[in-house]
Amino acid sequence: MIKCTRSHKYYDYCFMDGPAVLDPTTSTFYAADPTGPTLVEKIKPYPRKFENSTMSRIKELTLISGPPGPKCHVQHTGPALVFSAGGYTGNVFHDFNDGFIPIFIVVHSILHDQAPILVISEARDRWVSRYADLLKIFSKHPIINLDNDTATHCFTSASVGLISHGLITINPTLLHNPKTMVHFHAILVKAFGKHRRDSKPWTFPGHASSYSVEP
Repeated sequence: MIKCTRSHKYYDYCFMDGPAVLDPTTSTFYAADPTGPTLVEKIKPYPRKFENSTMSRIKELTLISGPPGPKCHVQHTGPALVFSAGGYTGNVFHDFNDGFIPIFIVVHSILHDQAPILVISEARDRWVSRYADLLKIFSKHPIINLDNDTATHCFTSASVGLISHGLITINPTLLHNPKTMVHFHAILVKAFGKHRRDSKPWTFPGHASSYSVEP
């Protein structure tokens, strides 16, 4: 079953509730539902849908519920968390505002703290390298790159898109297991603290808040 939310200003979000098969060569997810009508949804998994110029650079994904999809080559025992690292990739503020904070929100709301398998489009090597330690905190599994993978992958479910609560914001009342920016700060300490010994605060450009990453 595919459930999509499209009423928010910043993002579209879809969830495939049940086994999902990814064919990365066509950027398509399949959910077998032999009893229901075939349903097709399209989504660009980046939370700035109000900016047409930005979204024009984001790969569109297809979600299909109906007849069984292609044969599975790689079986995973967890959910897929699917998003784009395109848009303003490389800008630290947007990497967090449009990326890692929304990832944190999805993990602690929709996925109920399950460890996901990250499925990423527009995942440039420089971006992956820069945030490798942080990505490993969100998932111990290797990243599936939608732009160059050719094997079909099976997941227990698929969370497609990222959820934003606003500008550098986490609303704990909207999470399954209430978390705040303090908890998000803790994962920054875990990911980056060992690299920074000068106690210089982590500051998001253009935003007043700063977060120390001193271990």
